[in-house]
Amino acid sequence: MNSAKDDTMEADEHEAPSAPRRAGPDDYEPSTSPVDAAAPTEPRSAQSPGTNRFAKWDSCAAIRSKPRQRMLRRHTDGTSELAYFSPDLVPVSRHPLVVERGLSRQVQIQHLYSYLWFTTVLEQQFVNPIMIRIATGNIGLAIPKSMQVDAHRIYCDEGYHALCAVDLAQQAEECSGVASRIDGSLPKPFRDLNRLVERTPEKLRRSVELAFVIVSETLVSAILTRAHLDLRVEPAIRQVILEHAQDEAVHQAYFSDLTRLIWPLLDAGLRRQLGQLIPELILTFLKPDLGHIADVLIACGLVPQDAERVVADCYPRQEILGAARYASSYTVGLFRSLDALGDADVQRAFLASGLLTPAAPPGTGGGA
Repeated sequence: MNSAKDDTMEADEHEAPSAPRRAGPDDYEPSTSPVDAAAPTEPRSAQSPGTNRFAKWDSCAAIRSKPRQRMLRRHTDGTSELAYFSPDLVPVSRHPLVVERGLSRQVQIQHLYSYLWFTTVLEQQFVNPIMIRIATGNIGLAIPKSMQVDAHRIYCDEGYHALCAVDLAQQAEECSGVASRIDGSLPKPFRDLNRLVERTPEKLRRSVELAFVIVSETLVSAILTRAHLDLRVEPAIRQVILEHAQDEAVHQAYFSDLTRLIWPLLDAGLRRQLGQLIPELILTFLKPDLGHIADVLIACGLVPQDAERVVADCYPRQEILGAARYASSYTVGLFRSLDALGDADVQRAFLASGLLTPAAPPGTGGGA
C-alpha cells in the first residue's frame, strides 16, 4: 500500500489542474452542535467545508470522555441469555440447519470476532496511514490547517477503536468460553483492495487508497448504527459499538467535507478515473465474505455441503446488492452532489455495479 510521494489523489504535479489548487482561507469554523450518530445528514452541495466537526472532541470523543474499558459480564455457569451479536445481522445463525444443531450462539460469537478483527485491520492498516498523509499535508492538495489538525484527532480515534475491538474480543473469549477462529489473515475486502491497487497504474495508487478511506468512512456510520440497537445483545458490546458509531458520525462529516473540498480541485481526467472506481470500492467494502462465513459454519460443526446451502439460502445475490445499495445511499449521494455522476463513464460504472438502477422512461414512474 506504499507508493512514492507524488502519487496522490491528487492532481498530477506535472499536469495543469482544472481548478485552483489551494483551498483558500482557513474557513473550517467551529460548529455549535454535535453530530447525531443516529441521524446523519444528507450530503450538502457546498464545495467547501463550513464547520469544524471536532469542536467538542475533548468532551465527546470516546478516547477522551468514555471509560477505558467496557466490561462484559461474567456468568459463572458459562451461559447468558443475551447474545454477543444481533441475530438480525447474522442471518446464518437463524437458518434451520444451524438452529436445530444448537449452533446459533456459537455462530453469532464467531461473527463478533470477525467484526472486531475487521475493525482492527481497517483502523490500523488502512485508515490511519491515510490520516498520517492528511495530517502531514501529504495528499498533494492544500487543505485548511485546522483539517490537518483534525486528522490527528481522527488518528487517535481510530487507534482507540482498534484497541477497544482487541480488548472486547479478548473479553468475549474469556467470558463465553468460545475460542476465536480468527487466524490473523487479512479479511477479504482488504485483500480485494490490495489487488485493485496493484492493477491500478502506479501514479493513481495513492489516489485509490485515499478514495477507499473516503468511501469506508462515509459508509461505516450507517452500518454501526444498526449494530448497537438490539437490546438482546450484551450491554458492553452494544456500548462499544455505539461509542464507535458516535465517533464515526463525526468522521463521516469530516470526510464528506474533505471530499467536497478536494474533488473540484482534481484534474477532470483523474475525477473520471476515480469516479469509475468508486462503485467497486463501495462493493469491496460492503459485500459479505461468503467463503469465510462458510468456513465458520464448518468450524462450528456443519458439513461443507450444509454450510454451502446455509450461505446460499441466507445471502441471495439480489439481497446482497439491495443491502449494499441501502448502506451506500449517503456515499452515492455525496458523489452525486459533486456532479461526479454527470460524467457518462462514471454513471455507467455506477449502473453496471447495481448501486444505481436505470431511470424509468418518462411517464412510467420510478427511477434511479
